Formats: sequence, structure tokens, C-alpha cells
Amino acid sequence: MTLISTFENCLLKAGKKYSNLVVLTPDCLEEAGVEQFAKYFSERFINFGKAESAMALSAVGLNAVGKMPILAVDSQYAARCFDQIKRGICEENLNVKVVAVGNENCDDLELVRLMPNMKIVEINDEKMAKKELCEMMESYGPVYLRIFDDRAIYNREQGVL
Repeated sequence: MTLISTFENCLLKAGKKYSNLVVLTPDCLEEAGVEQFAKYFSERFINFGKAESAMALSAVGLNAVGKMPILAVDSQYAARCFDQIKRGICEENLNVKVVAVGNENCDDLELVRLMPNMKIVEINDEKMAKKELCEMMESYGPVYLRIFDDRAIYNREQGVL
């Protein structure tokens, strides 16, 4: 099982457990592993297209009315909304989670380390993914969860390219 599919399964369980959970994405359904959540909880899923900044600011508003937003993004596009995350979410210590999926580089982690109140978690294996995803949902405050996209490696091991 890939880390993305593990995340997707955990997100579905969280969606059943937390009725205030809302997932927002900038047109990264497949990349970020939120297709199933969008299918089963369509009323709690918002696709922002390529409007990453608007997505981050909407998370601020959703949190203000008692929702727990998760921003599901491809890590290479996460930087497009870092100013909104830093100023709107981190400086106010809001309960908004960012899940960034990627295998390109770790530049996003260097930028996130500069944000106040942000807890940073890097996921590299399935056991850690399950543990950290549960802890992320239980903790209050901003979290940046970076998931290594291992689908290409998984497919290569299975003989699929």
C-alpha cells in the first residue's frame, strides 16, 4: 500500500469521525489523495482550481465558523499560498492542517520552518502515516504534514510503469 492510499484511508475515517472536517484542494484530487473523500463527503469538499491563495484564505473563514479545514496540495504548488498560510493561519494559531504530497524536493519544508506555531511532520512510512494522521486530527493548531509520494516506486516494484 502506498503512503498516499494510507492517507486517503485515514482521511475517510476522519471524515466519518469529525463532522466539522472540510477538505480544500487546488485541483489536486488525485495527486493529494482526496478523490475518495470528495466522492463520499462531497458537501465537505471544495476544489479551488488553481486559486491556492483563495483556498488558504477560505480555510481561515471556515475555521472561524467551527470547521477543521485540511488543505490538500501538491508540494510543488504549496508555496503559492505560503503568505496566506503564514499570516492568516500560523500567526493566528488556527486549527488548519496542510497536507503536502510530493517527491520533487524539500524547498517547501525550508519555508514552512519559518512559520510561527506551525508543527511540521514528514511522513516516510505507512506506520508513521497512520500514527501522525491521527495525532494531527486530535491536536489543535496549524500542522504541515509532508507526505513522500511513493506511488512511482510502488508501481515500479509491482512491474507497472
